Amino acid sequence: IDSVSKNNYGQTLIEKFSSGKTILAEQGIILIDLASWYQNSLPDKIERIRLAIRNHENIAFVYYSEKGESERMIEPYRILFQWSAWYVYGYCPAQGAFRLFRFNRLWELRNTNTFFDPRPLPDEKTAFESYFQKETVELTASFDMRAKYRLIEEYGPDCFTVSESGGLLFRRSFSSASYVTQWLFSFGDQVKVLAPSFLITTLREQAENMVRQYT
Repeated sequence: IDSVSKNNYGQTLIEKFSSGKTILAEQGIILIDLASWYQNSLPDKIERIRLAIRNHENIAFVYYSEKGESERMIEPYRILFQWSAWYVYGYCPAQGAFRLFRFNRLWELRNTNTFFDPRPLPDEKTAFESYFQKETVELTASFDMRAKYRLIEEYGPDCFTVSESGGLLFRRSFSSASYVTQWLFSFGDQVKVLAPSFLITTLREQAENMVRQYT
């Protein structure tokens, strides 16, 4: 917690959890560092957004996504750590809906000195999960054994079966075609996509464009 905070909460939390008992008597066995490559900017973002949530103050920032660069102003409601990334959950008046904004795509964060009346939140569990579990791309791919450690690291040992040819047959749903395309390219020649057909076409076209860059 201290790795992403301007204040030292670690010892206070240990004392609260311990309550005079031996639950956390062996301190130092488990170390948690939530910092990232953006460690220098992360505590400031968390602190600014935390205060804005508490004060019901709108925040503004420049946001970078697949659709391009845009200026955003939102009503912030929650700070979320999910799948190794930090997000702010807030209401975007321009879109007329609650959205998640990823911290490392969010820059030039600033307070607006304008305030909002809190809105009723949607069912948070349903709202948050829906951002990460939209099943839109059903991937089937054959991976080389050289990729085994990565598949296990990212999705566990049950994410594939070993085929008769010795390859790793992998099936999984992904919520973003652009993400799965980038993910597959990171394996180089260690993977062959079997389905869906549109993804095979996308990979082939991008690979051909890459070759042209070097000819």
